[in-house]
Amino acid sequence: MRNWLSKFGLAGLALASGASSLPAPEPDLVIVNARIYTSDAGHSMASAMAVRGGKIVYVGSSEHARTMVAPRTELRDLGGKLVLPGLIDSHIHPEGVIDYPACDLQSKPLSLAQISREVKDCIARRKIAPGEWVLVDLWNFSEGMQTDPANPTIRAALDAASTQHPIKLFGLDGHHYGFNSAALAMAAPRGKPVIGLNAATLKGPFARYAPYVGVDGSGEPDGYITESAAKLFPAPNSIGPDPANLGDAPDRIGQMLASRGITAIQDAGGGPTNYRIFDTLQAKDALNLHVRFAQHFDFDDFTDDSGKVDFARMVVTAAAVRSRYAGNPLIRADAAKLYADGVLEGNPLALPPTLPTSPMLRPFLQPIFAKDPQGKLAVKGYVDTASALCRDTRAHMAERIVQAGPFIAAHGFHPAQCRISSGTLEHPRDQLLEFARQFHRAGFTLHIHAIGDKAVRVAIDAIEAARRSDGVSTQPDAIAHLQVIAPSDIARIGRDRIYTAFTFAWANALKDYDLTVMPFIDRVNGNSDAAFYTARNYTWRQSYPAQSVLRAGGILVGGSDAPVETRDPRPFYNIQYAVTRQHPGLPRFNPAEALTIWQALDAYTINGARGLGLGGQIGSLEVGKEADFIVLDRDVLALAADTKGRQTIRDTRVLETWFAGRKVFSAN
Repeated sequence: MRNWLSKFGLAGLALASGASSLPAPEPDLVIVNARIYTSDAGHSMASAMAVRGGKIVYVGSSEHARTMVAPRTELRDLGGKLVLPGLIDSHIHPEGVIDYPACDLQSKPLSLAQISREVKDCIARRKIAPGEWVLVDLWNFSEGMQTDPANPTIRAALDAASTQHPIKLFGLDGHHYGFNSAALAMAAPRGKPVIGLNAATLKGPFARYAPYVGVDGSGEPDGYITESAAKLFPAPNSIGPDPANLGDAPDRIGQMLASRGITAIQDAGGGPTNYRIFDTLQAKDALNLHVRFAQHFDFDDFTDDSGKVDFARMVVTAAAVRSRYAGNPLIRADAAKLYADGVLEGNPLALPPTLPTSPMLRPFLQPIFAKDPQGKLAVKGYVDTASALCRDTRAHMAERIVQAGPFIAAHGFHPAQCRISSGTLEHPRDQLLEFARQFHRAGFTLHIHAIGDKAVRVAIDAIEAARRSDGVSTQPDAIAHLQVIAPSDIARIGRDRIYTAFTFAWANALKDYDLTVMPFIDRVNGNSDAAFYTARNYTWRQSYPAQSVLRAGGILVGGSDAPVETRDPRPFYNIQYAVTRQHPGLPRFNPAEALTIWQALDAYTINGARGLGLGGQIGSLEVGKEADFIVLDRDVLALAADTKGRQTIRDTRVLETWFAGRKVFSAN
């Protein structure tokens, strides 16, 4: 850890003495006696800053800044508090950062019995009429979820809550869903009559959705649904503001972001509702941040009966939205969002365990789960999918599933666990590459969701194909999440100077969650820390490899993905785990990939600004740039230098947020 006192004390003096020309007279604001992290190329520190007309006109020493104070200047002595550039969230879904009237499980790790009671109580409390959809937000699908004889599946638990209402749980990640029997019965192919989702239709009209549907031992859906399969049901796709009546949602969203010190965002899935939210704020002169929409389109809306996707029409639609914001000083819509895959969690509680869907370069393993003597889930072995038994089972799968009970009794695992899968791309590879080429040629920056290592590889392929198609390699094309990256692809990310939007809060050990991922990729035995958190495991070495990406030449930006896991964008929570990669009391998750505090802050400031195409305007506190800055209640730079102090960075509070030289939030 470098010594900031020696390094940055000199840098601040250099800034002060290097001011050869006097700034413009009568600044609107002068800040003195502060510790200002500029996030400039030299990671310089200063003690003072002057602002006029929303722009920074001086950065340097307090002594010199005091000489600039005029009668109309506001002078602020910050008493040594730390000042940072306004934070930039490069991957967020802003409509979800506030709550709305709905049932809400608050991401708590609940058993299936507890989920059933919570949903039942909410139906009664909100007086939801029979037949109406019951929408339940922030379901923690990977922690808790303990079964019991009365609640063997999420479907059974929700049936116990109500058989008179169709019920839809929204997973805390935006990719997992839970449905009861009343909801499953309402499934219909796009534009066709209702036929219901069951074992028979899953083999017939809905066969292509099979990887996204959890099933029980008899092959019937168990209520655990992921990804595009959720579109089979006539329920709302999200819990959010009413597009026809936004109410106070825009103001609350703006206030939430300002309170977290966020002065610029990339909306990682821009659509009509969000356009209205920020249009409303701007019309009220209450838009206190820069917004870039990464426009997202449902491929099904542009697909004909033959399965051909009309990308040209998609681009025309996106270009119309971009034109609408052309010249807007605060809002742009010049990025395009693409999903390369879904998510990497399986469901070890299902029988058979549901495999992850995000594609990996090697086939998923088939772990056999059981409870240990303490009642905790553990891995007791693996199915040999190359065995003669499994080869024969795959050849007679339908028959074996019908006789699943005797098969399990004889062999100790479900016959469906003889299946071999490497996961599934969200769209065929040729479609992903064509989307990238056409949008890039139209001048859009790419923002690609990719989780599994194969999906990350295809995302890089798509960016490279797009850049070859138009010869433009200077756009800040980005990949978001990158949960697992193969070593050779880390090198490609660096060579291509791709922006990587990590959610650093996820780079830590959390056993209940890790049980849904690691055993399907690495051979682990039991559930001990030693079995899971070891360098011999691919998931340990290659999950969220932020430092390796940085060393290779990739550009790190910070993205909360809120409201995934929590509605709070919690930038300092993310910064803490970028630095520590450790929940208190748990093993550090591959500490070699930890960032320094300077690297983490740059991801949330200057790198984020460059990723939004605003690096010359915001992201650092330098003369000529916009005066977007925040004042903190603690010195995160000093805390990061101390082992215990690092664990308190997440508790940092923003005392003030300033946007374009105006104070837009005060904790007081």
